[in-house]
Amino acid sequence: MVKQKQEFIEIYNELKGKYGWRVDKGVLLLTAAQYAGGQKAFDLKSYIEVVDYINDRAGAFSFLKSNLGYSLAGLLITNCENPAYASERVQECYDLLIDRGFKRSPYSYISAYSLYMAMNEGEDMKAHCDRAMEVYKGMRKQHFFFTSHDDYPLAVLLAESGDDPVRLLEDMSYFYQQMDGVMGKGNDRQFLSHILTYGQHDQRDVLVQNTKDWIENLKQQNVKLKGLHYPAVGVLGLADQPENLLYRVLETYNSLIKEKSLRWHKDLCFLLAVRFVVQEKLSGNQMLNVGLATTIESILQAQQSAMISAMTAATATANANSGS
Repeated sequence: MVKQKQEFIEIYNELKGKYGWRVDKGVLLLTAAQYAGGQKAFDLKSYIEVVDYINDRAGAFSFLKSNLGYSLAGLLITNCENPAYASERVQECYDLLIDRGFKRSPYSYISAYSLYMAMNEGEDMKAHCDRAMEVYKGMRKQHFFFTSHDDYPLAVLLAESGDDPVRLLEDMSYFYQQMDGVMGKGNDRQFLSHILTYGQHDQRDVLVQNTKDWIENLKQQNVKLKGLHYPAVGVLGLADQPENLLYRVLETYNSLIKEKSLRWHKDLCFLLAVRFVVQEKLSGNQMLNVGLATTIESILQAQQSAMISAMTAATATANANSGS
């Protein structure tokens, strides 16, 4: 963990040195986290090349010319053998999702990336897009006022899980209701309920209690949980019980917030601590179902990407307002 943290700080400082004047620091932090502890070493020159490749092919008003392009470059480099080719396929997925009814937004690009990564070469991309839209429409029917563009990425992941959409939606509703009294109604609670849906259907009550225990334990340790943190708590609930991971999460979190370059990013530091600790568990010899391990890693990426999409959307709104 110490090595991963040091690697993360070094990558972040490199990215900040190159792009700190034009890219949100939070985006650079999350991009650095994509590399830290991964299989591919960070190389600034290669990263710049992929960023430029994406930027050069994006339209004048594309979201890829904003913070999102820098995040997508990191995702493609760390997860694809040919990032340039993958970026073109992601754009193809994006165009199909828009054709199927998804709105143009940063979240649709992240959904396109998730869809591309879930597909096997040669599969019918249109069928995957149709299934994603079916799940999203079901989510929106359940919670019309809380379901929006930011739910696209998880709708794609749930659609690709292979489970019956009706059962998925039933589980979502169950988990949402079970969090009543623990957190208020809204999108963060819905995001948490979506994540818990990845657990075993016959263990729903155990997973609910495990998640509630995590929330209680973190609050007892004076961790100030905000809405954006609850989906990460759901990941912890899927991964293990508090007594097995709480110390590592707190230790990693406290270590991160002591870093000079991270002192103004405490909210992100908690999310990064969860990511690093869960990844450490997934890479170890603990008895964790392989399928669940893969799912948790996908969720971590989806949540991280959703946050970057939110930053991108917020920046776009601010720019539009300042120009009006």
